[in-house]
Amino acid sequence: MRPINGTKFVAVNSCAFLKIYNLEKKQIQIAIDSQLHGTQLLEKNKSLSKNQSILETESGQCAMMNQLIAMKEAYAREQKQTLAKSQLAIDNIGSICYQHRHSKKKPAKMTVFDQLDFIQDFILDLEQTVNLAVKLSEESDTTGVEGDSNNTTRTHNTKSKATLSLKEDSDVRAISQSRSRGGNASTNAAILAQLGWDKVEFIGSIGNTTETDFCLYELKKYGVIVENCIKHEGLVQPNTCAIINKSNGSRTLIHYHGGFPEINYQEFSGLNLNLYKLIHLEGRTNVDELNKILRYISDWNSIDSHKIVKTSFELEKPLDFSSILSLPDVLFVSSEYASSMGHQDMQTALLEISKHTKEGSLIVCAWGSNGACGGIKRGCPMTSGDIVSVSAFPPPEGVKDTLGAGDCFIAACLFALMIFDDKGLNNDVVSRVIKFGCKIAGYKCGQYGFHLNNETISQYKQEFF
Repeated sequence: MRPINGTKFVAVNSCAFLKIYNLEKKQIQIAIDSQLHGTQLLEKNKSLSKNQSILETESGQCAMMNQLIAMKEAYAREQKQTLAKSQLAIDNIGSICYQHRHSKKKPAKMTVFDQLDFIQDFILDLEQTVNLAVKLSEESDTTGVEGDSNNTTRTHNTKSKATLSLKEDSDVRAISQSRSRGGNASTNAAILAQLGWDKVEFIGSIGNTTETDFCLYELKKYGVIVENCIKHEGLVQPNTCAIINKSNGSRTLIHYHGGFPEINYQEFSGLNLNLYKLIHLEGRTNVDELNKILRYISDWNSIDSHKIVKTSFELEKPLDFSSILSLPDVLFVSSEYASSMGHQDMQTALLEISKHTKEGSLIVCAWGSNGACGGIKRGCPMTSGDIVSVSAFPPPEGVKDTLGAGDCFIAACLFALMIFDDKGLNNDVVSRVIKFGCKIAGYKCGQYGFHLNNETISQYKQEFF
């Protein structure tokens, strides 16, 4: 079953270039337990700083640093870490202590406030040194890497016994690398086109570099329309370095944005909305502009002679989208956003967020390996009886790469919604929509990259539609 010819979907906002490196799982070992963060050190040392003379001399500063090192050693012993890890922790701290003791920025005399600043600077430097290792820590003694963007480079991990000291000026070998186009909105468009929607468009800000050319080529090869993108001469395409843990598919991302401009209302308002059936917006930092765009579409829909354009919106980043929640027809809520709002599970998040959405809207919340849920707001407030929950579909051969799985989930849900458009929204439709989203997201997690196998996708579509 294919969508109606002549209708167009557009995804609006980010596109990026991705570099992906794969690392061995045991290639990275941490020296400091992830539970021992700078805040604990700061709290511990606030009591030390009460003595205003402790940091006023070189010997006093050394004494404080020695106490910090002793704390680390004791903590390492308590956690039964290996001598090698403990020694690495001492080396890392000792190096930072040396830098601080020889820093030209250190004042000769320190007030109690200077002391607290000095300690905090120490902690920040410490966190910069071991932050990546801490993020990679698992409950076991070995560590992988976690981490999503517009332009990504990947790194995959294996089960080598090699260890890596995460120090400056050191080398790390990846077992493979690849490059890909990324960005939430552009991935939504690429996946929707591969699922079989006839006319799919991506609109967003783009640069003028070889990375930009690569991203546009990747979109065009799937038939995605890109002619309305806003090109910024002389600007570098946002890019991301992704480190992939081959053992569990988790990913850690290092983004470069470079102050790249987001699309604004003035640029969007030049579109002929008669050409579109659904416009999906990715929630980014341009909140005010996105608000104007959604209100512009709402005003368009209020004119009888105009064709109705439906809207969907993604809440991923922990930003203040309160001014937007009541505007879209479909709202996709990420676990990251829900957690930032204090919600511990997807059902609770759905009930709370629905209080601010419009009547008849569909709210969908995905929660990774816990699946997803969704509900139609038929009254205020939404009740648990309005919510449909669906389990995840983990790939049969295990998770390889979770990068962009959420984008694939959203694209698949939108595809299914447009397929079922003539049936109207009810709990059965919502269940089938979310199941299809989870199925495609699970399929993506079982492979690297965003290319969908036509035969596999055809089987899924026959199963669901």
